[in-house]
Amino acid sequence: MDQLKAEKIQSQMAALVGSRESLLLASVAADGTPHASYAPTVPGKGGKYYVHVSELAKHFHNLSTDGRVSALIIEDEKDAANIFARKRLTLEGRASEIDKESPLWAEVMDRFTKKFGAFFEQSLRHLKDFHTFELSFDSGTLVLGFGSAFRLTGEELGQLDWLRGEHGTAGTGLAHTGANH
Repeated sequence: MDQLKAEKIQSQMAALVGSRESLLLASVAADGTPHASYAPTVPGKGGKYYVHVSELAKHFHNLSTDGRVSALIIEDEKDAANIFARKRLTLEGRASEIDKESPLWAEVMDRFTKKFGAFFEQSLRHLKDFHTFELSFDSGTLVLGFGSAFRLTGEELGQLDWLRGEHGTAGTGLAHTGANH
């Protein structure tokens, strides 16, 4: 993929991420039960995201005990040109709790305050039952429409590979390079 095309795709991905204030979060309970929810988020450096969640939430316990996480940032249905091809970014990785005494925690809390305002600063930032997690991702999939899907890998998920061909072939969905495909 040429540099200009990659930059255009990265720009579209940044616009999608910038248009959302939360992400859908999939986590795994200690017994292996999957759980889906959502959490307001702020992005960080290196493709990381941060969530600030209550101990009352199932995903707090799942992230604390297992750490495996998948996140989905998706275009609003009302904005989609086609409901079957909503723009979306799906990420797979790990969650780790940030120590409330660390400089990173203070920096992330300032980002939440900047994004979510006085309500966050005056209440959620200071609640003892809320914990902050850093979500780091190893891979992802970006869908910008039909025939416009990409696998994200590498450092800061900067490697883009166009997904094409038969869905699910060889478990990857990556384009085949053989002569028969």
